Amino acid sequence: MDASTKGYTQEEKNTTHEYLFNRILKCKKCGSNLICQPAWKKLRNSNERVLHKYYYCKTCKQRINETTLVKQFIHTYPFHKLLKVDKDVIHQLKKVNNRIRKRISYINTDYDNGIISDEMYRKAIEEALSKIKHNNAEIKEIEKIKLKSLIENHTKKKERLY
Repeated sequence: MDASTKGYTQEEKNTTHEYLFNRILKCKKCGSNLICQPAWKKLRNSNERVLHKYYYCKTCKQRINETTLVKQFIHTYPFHKLLKVDKDVIHQLKKVNNRIRKRISYINTDYDNGIISDEMYRKAIEEALSKIKHNNAEIKEIEKIKLKSLIENHTKKKERLY
């Protein structure tokens, strides 16, 4: 086992990670390309491990967390610049999710009143939650694509985030 994978589980070693700023960022100090570097951290009082994504400069030996970069970027490039089409799609998906949540409350009421069986209840709830999960994934994907596009436009202006 080499030093870069020491202490990782087999699943963690084999997992591929998506980085928002991959092949985009350069070091503020030296101008070198930043490389992506995953780090698994163990949660306190638990055996659960959480992935932290870092961007690392080999020359300066500094790294910055992806979450920190996103927060910095949001403050320098507000989300009101999202295209109207993206906003409309996100708005519609959120409206659909709200309607599904309302339907879930009706399903719960029907179940509590004995109108629907256990099997029908389970199936209806699973289907509704699956749709919400799918819509949330679409919203996240739209926001991620838009954020990546904004980052690329921002870095083309030769302004550095890190």
